[in-house]
Formats: sequence, structure tokens, C-alpha cells
Amino acid sequence: MDTGLLETQQVKSLTLCAFKCVAHDKCLSYNYEHESSSELHSCELLDRKKNEVTLTARAGYSHYETVQLSCDNLICENGGSCITDCLTGEMKCFCTPGFDGVNCSIGEVLKDPVQCQNQHYFCKSCIKKHLEKNAKSCPICVQDLSEETLAQPPRILTDYLNGLMISCDHSERGCTEVLPVSRLQAHVPECNYRPIVCTNEKCGQTFNQEDLTEHVINACEYRLVYCPDCEDEMIYKKFSKHACVLSKDLNKLGLEWAEIKNVWEKFAIPRKKY
Repeated sequence: MDTGLLETQQVKSLTLCAFKCVAHDKCLSYNYEHESSSELHSCELLDRKKNEVTLTARAGYSHYETVQLSCDNLICENGGSCITDCLTGEMKCFCTPGFDGVNCSIGEVLKDPVQCQNQHYFCKSCIKKHLEKNAKSCPICVQDLSEETLAQPPRILTDYLNGLMISCDHSERGCTEVLPVSRLQAHVPECNYRPIVCTNEKCGQTFNQEDLTEHVINACEYRLVYCPDCEDEMIYKKFSKHACVLSKDLNKLGLEWAEIKNVWEKFAIPRKKY
């Protein structure tokens, strides 16, 4: 596409070309020179989209569309913050440790890795979540992307990634296990720190797996208990107000009162008669 040219810049990557367009207030699309004799590539910023003009193919170039971003509508996920680069004027997400991508939606340690057509790699679960919430495009190169066009990366890469050490998914809940990525999938379902909801009806509280049994049997106010006198079944929360329990409490109070009365009468000083 060679019409509506705003300016031409030299950049080192497709990603930087995309950011140049995002930062320009009139840029709606851009041409990127894939084939270059140097490390720099031509990035042509355009003020029109492909549906507004007739496209003319150019050897060595590809055309991309983008959207204008600002800190009002740039959504930074996983705790990321939108910032404006004071040197370039670009709006971008400043990601928290462990996340990457335009929207900070991509984890740095890749689990079940997949790639886009330009060989940008992502966790399968991360990129699926990104595609559901955002535009159907790669968060790195902004090229069209869908679940159907995701591809498996080379085996040499998956073998390398599977050997990387990673903390358990439940490290924030207390798990200290650090293990290879290849073993993570087997460890997580058996982890003693995985969150489990109490099985007692109406409780709904969540506990670490290792603490669940103690809660369900001995601590949960919704656990089932039996009255040894009438053999009725009820939740523990109602047991203290059960008729048998109240009757025992009244009998106990009566015995205590009788004992107090006996002690009082034993030590009471007789009144003198006048």
C-alpha cells in the first residue's frame, strides 16, 4: 500500500514500527519492509486503512493496520500500568515481573507454548485469554491471529522450555516447590497447597488441600454432628441450640444452683430473735 504516506522511519523490528504508528495521532496503518540489506527496516506510516484505498502489492513489504491507543483505553493486564514514554510519546504498558506483551497478558515462562506466524511465542492459556479479551491479533506484531492459526513451536524450543525451572502455580499460597516446566502439570493437581472449597454444604470457604480435612471434620460450623441422646443429625452451627443440649445446660445450672444453696446454708450466720 503506497498511498496516504505520513512519514517514513527506520526501525529495527516490526514491533517498533507498530509502536511508531500507535504513537502518531494520524496513523491508521503502516507498511513494514521485511527484506532489508541492513539491520534497519523502512517503516511507512499511513493515514488510511486498506478498505479505504485500492491495494498495490510491493515486493519485500507487508501492510498492517493498528488502533490508536491512549492511557484511557489501553488495558494493561496482570498488574501492569499504562505509561507515556517521555522521549517518544508512545503509550505502552509497563509490566510487572513475570509478564510481557503489549497488554502484559503474556507470561515470561512459557507453559504449553504456541506461536504466531511471525514466530512470537506464548503460553497457550495466556494467548487464548488475550484473544478472548482483546483484538484478534498477535500482542507483539499485531498481525491477525486466532486459535486456529496458532502453531506448535520447533521441538528444540519446547525441549529447552520444558527444562526451565519454575515455581509452583500455588507459590503465593505457600508452596515452595521449584521444578522443571515438564513436571509442573503433574505436580499442580497433587500440590498440598492447591485451593479446595470446603465440601460441607453452605460453607463455601476455600482452604489449602493440606488444611481441608481438619477444617471439614473438626472446625467447620456447617459440619454434620449427631446428638447422642435423640440421635438427630444437624449442622454444628445449630447444635448449641438443640433441645437436648439446652435441657442438659438447664439441668447443669440447676445442679450448680443447688450446690451453691447448700454451701450458703452451711455457712450462713443464724439471725438472732428479739
